[in-house]
This record gives sequence, C-alpha cells and structure tokens, in this order.
Amino acid sequence: MPDEVYEQREESMRKFIRKLQSSKPELFQQQQQQQQQQQQQQQEQQQEQQSEEEIRKMFPIGARCMLSAAAAAAAAAAAAAAAAAAAAAATAAIQPAAAAAAAAAAAAEKHID
Repeated sequence: MPDEVYEQREESMRKFIRKLQSSKPELFQQQQQQQQQQQQQQQEQQQEQQSEEEIRKMFPIGARCMLSAAAAAAAAAAAAAAAAAAAAAATAAIQPAAAAAAAAAAAAEKHID
C-alpha cells in the first residue's frame, strides 16, 4: 500500500505511534537510550577487535618469542657479569684476610719454637 493511501486511513499504526510518542515521550526516550547504549557497546567491541588485530599484525607470534629469547639472553648475561663481579670482590676481600692469618700463624710458630 502506498504511503499516501496509508496516511489517509483513520486508524493507522503510524498515527497511533505518533500519539503515543507525544503523550508519553519517556517510553520512547528509554528505548532510544537503550538503543544508543547497544550501539556504543557494539562500537567499543569493534574498536577493541580492530586494535587487537592491529597489534597481532604488528607483533606476530614468532617475533614475540624472538624478543622474549633475546631479553632472556640479555638478562642471563647481566646476571653472569654480576656474579663474576661479586666473586672478584669477594676474592679481593679474602686475600688480605688470608695474608694476615698466615702472618699471625708464622708469628705464633716463632713464639712456640
């Protein structure tokens, strides 16, 4: 049925809805708010999916593993260097104490003889 013919009817659904909207606008405002919220949620989900896809394209799984392995190797090298430095410092601290102990032992032997 064409719109002109439909509008000429006394009781049409469109007229009923217009009357209802004018008499109780809060009903339609709630519907509009719900629709807007749904649209916003859908847009947020789409944006999140797009950003995840972009991140996956920028950092493929193999590249992330290579970065992790390189970082682990660098951390291991740094730990080994720190351990070597600590061992050298401990050795340097022990040597004077060992020399002093040897001198004390030699002095004690002289007194015993």
